Amino acid sequence: MANTATSIYTASPATDYIILDFNPATQLNTYSWTIEFWVADGSGYYMSNFNGSHGFYVAPADSNDIYLNNGGRGASLGPIGLSNPTPGWQHVAIVRNNEYAYAYLNGELKFFDKNARTTTAWGGGNVYLGRNGTDATGGRGHFDEIRFSTKARYG
Repeated sequence: MANTATSIYTASPATDYIILDFNPATQLNTYSWTIEFWVADGSGYYMSNFNGSHGFYVAPADSNDIYLNNGGRGASLGPIGLSNPTPGWQHVAIVRNNEYAYAYLNGELKFFDKNARTTTAWGGGNVYLGRNGTDATGGRGHFDEIRFSTKARYG
């Protein structure tokens, strides 16, 4: 989606969501990775992946946290300062670099967590935009420049 004039929009309720053909459990390195995106006018649960348990979610509606399930130990990275709803375009980056997980908002480190586990139990499902997989809680927003990287791009 980079270098285009198009963004993805997901609307509430929870039945209006997009499933990306991307499964972090099989497509990202378990030791270091980055998930980043731009979001505008977002609310609720922006992005999640779930299949029996969460791998991660980004949710200003839920204590303004980014939640990671790292090998059976959940790590809440936040609050990071996203409003609900989010005014204007905001850049969100979630980074895992070996034992550490980081949350960035607009290039500024907001939160980090040291996690002794070296694997990431992603939940095994594809990535959802505009939905929380556990209870079908909706989210909405415009998304652009969604990037999944097998490297820790920040931190």
